[in-house]
Amino acid sequence: RTRCIIHETQKIIWEPNLESSIRGAPVECKFSWGNNQFTSEIDLFYDARPTEIIRGMIDAQGIWMKSQSLLNSTKNLSHNLVDSNSKHKDKDKDKDKDNYSDIDSAILKIKENKIILDLAVDELNIDVQGARRDSALACYSAWNLGNLHSRLEHRIETIDNINKIYLDRRTSKNREWINTLLLALSVLTVFQFILSV
Repeated sequence: RTRCIIHETQKIIWEPNLESSIRGAPVECKFSWGNNQFTSEIDLFYDARPTEIIRGMIDAQGIWMKSQSLLNSTKNLSHNLVDSNSKHKDKDKDKDKDNYSDIDSAILKIKENKIILDLAVDELNIDVQGARRDSALACYSAWNLGNLHSRLEHRIETIDNINKIYLDRRTSKNREWINTLLLALSVLTVFQFILSV
């Protein structure tokens, strides 16, 4: 039986030592972390250190957690957008406009966080190598994170478009009011001109 000990220095130590100085038969290893399990037949002398496999799972877990956080943020923002539109219809126009501006700021923050998430995925695909990369990509694939990220991008784009439509409607109503006011002033000016002649 093998134990993994994490010391206060955050160094992972295996008991007994799983590394070998001589070539031996491949070993079937099962590693688990959180909500996943990685099973692989590896030659510990040539292929990988178990620590690297676990580090790959931690990398994937970090991407999954950031993705989940962004999904929750977009879900809350979607509800906020729909709820605020139904509550504030023509009641308080200034509050309504401020709310759309707040949502715009929240969308920008989510887009910034999505860029950071994309950078983490790119780093995983480009910079990480060996068993760490293989285990991270295996988890990434098993959790279907690529599909989740596509849905996340679509959700962000949809929220942004809906918010812009609501803001454009609000701006359009204000323009109609201003145009009506300008028309009234024009008629008044023409009427005044006719009276003065």
